[in-house]
Amino acid sequence: MRRLVFEPLGMTTAGFGAPGRGQPWGHTADGCEAVSYRGNADNPAVIGPAGTVHSTLADWAAYASLHLQGAQGRSGLLLEPASFTQLHRDHFGQGYALGWGLVERSWAGGRALTHTGSNRRWYAVVWIAPARDAAFLAATNCGVEDGFRACDAAVAAMIKKFL
Repeated sequence: MRRLVFEPLGMTTAGFGAPGRGQPWGHTADGCEAVSYRGNADNPAVIGPAGTVHSTLADWAAYASLHLQGAQGRSGLLLEPASFTQLHRDHFGQGYALGWGLVERSWAGGRALTHTGSNRRWYAVVWIAPARDAAFLAATNCGVEDGFRACDAAVAAMIKKFL
């Protein structure tokens, strides 16, 4: 991933496991105790392929922009348009495309792609609206229900302000 995704996109802060020092610490489920960067601060290795990636918002925005452009059929990216079509296609009619939720939203002008992630210490969500040439990202260091609600409210406020 470093060589094929992070480096070509200029994602210099992207890495694996809990974020490094200088980043907000994640919090336990009750929201009262900050989690150390060592030990069990991230998901166990067995589910690592589902994520365990961290980055700054700016680097994450580069990744979201790649998928926004790919969903618009643009070429000259890391993948050809046909590859993005496969990545963003609902192969089984379940509203899901290889990690992306696919939904129809009026604010998006049609189809929107979304993805969430949490290790119960951090929570992040991205919404991509190809028809509106827009992507919205929100993250928090509270990975439980309160974090979900806060990110949902942040994205709703951005949609209202910018679309």
